[in-house]
Amino acid sequence: MHYLTQANGTKYPNKASYNPHSQDVVVDPESIRIDPLNRNHILYTSEGDRNLGFNPFIRIASRTGTLINDLQINNPIKKDNQNKYGFRNNQALEGSTFSENGKYIWTSMEAPLLQDDQLPTTESGALTRLTKYNRQGDVITEKAYSLDPIPKKPGKNKDAENGIAEILILNQKQLLVLERATVQDKNSNFKNYIRVYKVDIASGTDIKNIKSLQKSHVAPVKKQLIANLNEQDIGHIDNIEGMSFGPKLPNGNDSLVFISDNNFNQKQQTNLTAFEIKP
Repeated sequence: MHYLTQANGTKYPNKASYNPHSQDVVVDPESIRIDPLNRNHILYTSEGDRNLGFNPFIRIASRTGTLINDLQINNPIKKDNQNKYGFRNNQALEGSTFSENGKYIWTSMEAPLLQDDQLPTTESGALTRLTKYNRQGDVITEKAYSLDPIPKKPGKNKDAENGIAEILILNQKQLLVLERATVQDKNSNFKNYIRVYKVDIASGTDIKNIKSLQKSHVAPVKKQLIANLNEQDIGHIDNIEGMSFGPKLPNGNDSLVFISDNNFNQKQQTNLTAFEIKP
């Protein structure tokens, strides 16, 4: 095991040990990818923390965790001091994937920016963002993505949400988007709803220079449902947040692997589930 480290070479502190008078950064990592152009490097994202004053980030590190590069993020994602603009806490940079040739990096926001839209409800979805960066951190293009409504009504005074948990490139024009909804029933039990969409990233309005979607008429990217994991005979579905291609199968088809996040909760599980991709 190797620890991801900060620019000064030390391990990231957690909230309990964080010293606000230091140069340390509290990290909330979500997505991690092997760099296809240098397999000794990895990319990882952090959701940031508005309360502590940290923006989300995209970083490149060595396989042993040493920080190599820190990419800039698109300005509309960054926090303000009035809580009117930027990312929502714990609903920020959730997904990442390298482009097919490895020259670009796509990221996804789990939920709408504060200035873009309200959160999804059982009655309506919401618009969030897919962003394409080059290796220098410049935004090449950005698209609006229409999240589904929350699929089921929660118990009274209970929680429910839906957002992008992960993305995965298919080719120059398409990527997979994993939407994960979590609904709490009246007994405080959570149920997860997992859907995989094929998305046409060549479609939709380029919003890279649009600070707020509420004030603009934009067309989101086109999406097509290709798998609803709740309709598969795979037993209990936990908090699935990771998605990657696995090894080739004996018949030549690709495999697609999902992993769940147990949130350090003894009532949850970390499950790996693999599917065959049929052309």
